[in-house]
Amino acid sequence: MSVATTIARSGHRIDVEGPDVTRDDVGGRISTYSILKKDIPCWVQPASMKTIERFGTRNMEVTHTIYFYMDPEILEGYRLVFGERTFVAIATANVAEVNRLWEVHAKENI
Repeated sequence: MSVATTIARSGHRIDVEGPDVTRDDVGGRISTYSILKKDIPCWVQPASMKTIERFGTRNMEVTHTIYFYMDPEILEGYRLVFGERTFVAIATANVAEVNRLWEVHAKENI
């Protein structure tokens, strides 16, 4: 079974939101988000202990890995909306650099 078929069969889909940063009257940053992409097929899974530890050594918290069968073009800080759940992208990787599987390591906003 191909990676694309496996991810498609998961039934998971996300919306991708990018940050829009503006300044208030006294120069403070105000972050809002706008939808960049909707209904992207993916597979949302809890992060492995190895992944959690690897990012933890750099003081970065990762709770989930989200898999894609095409480049999701997701940057650090983007929000990923999965139903009622929201994640913040920490890092994206092209697994084995073969352009068949991408991972987005993310932290769930609770």
